[in-house]
Order: sequence, then C-alpha cells, then structure tokens
Amino acid sequence: MDYEKDFASKANFEILEGFLTELLKFDIKIEEILEIETNQDTQENKFNRVDILAKNLLKENMNIALISEITGLNIEDIEEMI
Repeated sequence: MDYEKDFASKANFEILEGFLTELLKFDIKIEEILEIETNQDTQENKFNRVDILAKNLLKENMNIALISEITGLNIEDIEEMI
C-alpha cells in the first residue's frame, strides 16, 4: 500500500475518518493532511508518517499526550494548533 498516495488524496479522507472514528469511538472529521514524510535510510528504519489535523481530537478535549501518541505529531506541534 502506498500510504503517501492513498492518504494524501481527499477521496480517501472518508476511509481514514471511518477508521479513526471506530478506533477512538467518536466522530472524526479530517480537515487537511499537514505533512507526509517518508524516511527510508535503512530497511529497519523505514517508516511512513502522516500528520493529520483532526480538529475533533482537540474539540473533545482529549489529552495532548494521547493525541501525540495516536497521530505521531510532536506535542509542541499539537499545542500550536490550539
């Protein structure tokens, strides 16, 4: 699966929103994809990171550390969204 291509497309927001809604047990609405980064320095270090602006997480007053864990965003980046 090509995560960059799949999740960057607005057509696929609905799929990702549905997944996150089921995972977190409340409605999620993705407003935009902030950044997609691929690091392939070594096979072991290969990862895809999709930073998602999911305003519902902050609207629901979810703990910032939990938002960080779920999205992979740095706590500082999340605090800037507030």
